This record gives sequence, structure tokens and C-alpha cells, in this order.
Amino acid sequence: MRFTQTAAISVGSLGRRFIRASYLRIRHSRYFWPILDRLSKAGERWDINWLTYNPLVFAYYHEEAVASAPGVMRTFARLFPSAQRYVDIGAGSGAFAAEAQRLGRRTVAYEHSRLGRLLARSQGVDARPFDLGTRDARKIDRPFDLAYCFEVAEHLETALGDELVRFCAIQAPLVVFTAAPPGQGGTGHKNEQPRNYWIERFGANSMRYDEGMSCQLADGFRNESVQSQWLAKNVMVFLA
Repeated sequence: MRFTQTAAISVGSLGRRFIRASYLRIRHSRYFWPILDRLSKAGERWDINWLTYNPLVFAYYHEEAVASAPGVMRTFARLFPSAQRYVDIGAGSGAFAAEAQRLGRRTVAYEHSRLGRLLARSQGVDARPFDLGTRDARKIDRPFDLAYCFEVAEHLETALGDELVRFCAIQAPLVVFTAAPPGQGGTGHKNEQPRNYWIERFGANSMRYDEGMSCQLADGFRNESVQSQWLAKNVMVFLA
């Protein structure tokens, strides 16, 4: 039994290394961006989510998240030292959640994509299915200390964007939220809104925008040289 488990772990590790090596070869070739762009645009045109957010897109998002996560989580730990239980809403590949765990925070990740959940679980993250269209979250009463949601809302239709805000608001008394403003652009964006739009919606869910803390968090991201610059540009902090 032990031999079988060890063999399975070894095969899984070799598989991940092969996939990573293959991705890196493609990533640094001149074909990477044209292929990624064509696949994603075809998915947007035909409204096929798995094609819009194809494995190349997920791999690139993961690469960016891995580079940004250490600075983001160090900033969280410094500004919110009492927050020990995190929830990552729309976690993607789980890179931010994995980094939070490395810093000793108990973290749950919600992600719609099965591929995203598989990537998250491969990093030891507790990744759970997430479907705003069916989830009944009314019985949840802020089981976490800090909820964060990075650049998810702009990928959703307006009604689902409102559901996302409601779901974030009942997860924790402190929510860190970013969303692309009009003109930012990006793969699968369909709901780019100005900052006040989200401030009003969180307000309707009994959460107030804290401008001072938002500025501190943005400055912290910049001081940490967080690679994904839109995090500092778009970050908002809401308190119950």
C-alpha cells in the first residue's frame, strides 16, 4: 500500500514537472500570445467559457499570481495582523491562497473552474466549487476574518456581479475587493464598472468603504513591488 501511494505521488510529481516544462517552452515561443489570443477571442465570440479561459490563459494567470502573491500576503499580514482565517473568492489557480497558507493563515478557496480547483488542490489548497447561479449563501454568517476577491467581478454579467458582492459581504467583516474599471480591458471582461458602482453595492449589503485603509493597502502593494499593478490601482477595502 505504501509503495503504491509513493509511486502515485512520484508519477503525479513527474506529471506536474512535464506540464510545467511544456508550458514554459510554449510561453517563451513567439506562438504563445497569438494562440492564447485567438482561443480566448473565439471563446468570447461563441460564449464558450472553457475556450475563453483555456489552459494557456489559466497558466498565464497562475504565473502572474505566483509572482504577486508573496507581496500581497505580506501586506495583508502587516495591515491586518489579527485576521487568521482567509477566504479567497474566485481563486483562479489558488496561488494567493497557497501563499496565505504558507504564512500560517487558514484559507479556503472558492473557484468556479474545475481546472482552477485542480491547480489549487495541487498546491495543498482547500478548493471548493463556486457557482453564484445556484449557491444558497443566506445561512452563512461571516465565518472568516478576511475575504478577498481579485479581478473577478468584471468577468460576470451584472446580476451575477451583484450576487458576488452579496456573497463577499457575508463571508467576513473585512473584504478586500478589486475589479477592473472601464477601459482597463482584458480577457472575458463584460462588466467593467467605476469604483463608486461597487462602493454603492457593498453599501447596500451593509458594508462601508474605508478609503484610508484602501490607500494604505494600495501603498503596501506598491512598496512590495507587487507584479500585477492593477491590484494597487483597483483595490478597495470594505468593513462591516
